[in-house]
Amino acid sequence: MEWWAWIILGLGLLAGELLIAGTFFLFFFGIAALVVGALIPVLHVSSLLLELAVFIALAVALVFSFREKLVGRVRIGRRPPLDSLAGEVAILQEELTANGVAKAELRGGSWNARSSLGHPFPKGQRCIVDRVEGLTLYLRAELPIGERQ
Repeated sequence: MEWWAWIILGLGLLAGELLIAGTFFLFFFGIAALVVGALIPVLHVSSLLLELAVFIALAVALVFSFREKLVGRVRIGRRPPLDSLAGEVAILQEELTANGVAKAELRGGSWNARSSLGHPFPKGQRCIVDRVEGLTLYLRAELPIGERQ
């Protein structure tokens, strides 16, 4: 295959990666195709079988060597899942009865809230999120400053 065909294939694979954001498989196959396209004129390779072997070996080596690291770096800035709300402070917007449901403010949003231990809380009480089930926060009282560990 001509060197320029490998370059076009590589650019096409890199463009395809933009359409399937975050997988980073086509990215490494595109890089491998560009490398093969650059090596053909330098090494005067004319065997399609050798070109394909180098392309596949290089692409697989790149995927196994760098994909996990690259995916980890890209996902650093993403928002954590809702379960990570445990331990955060929510403020009750309504009185919460022992077995009732009330509204609580957390991260600027209004959530349904229940008492984890079945204790009532007054409006304005600062509470700690024990767990999240669906869109409901299960809360316990925040300890006063002198009682915190």
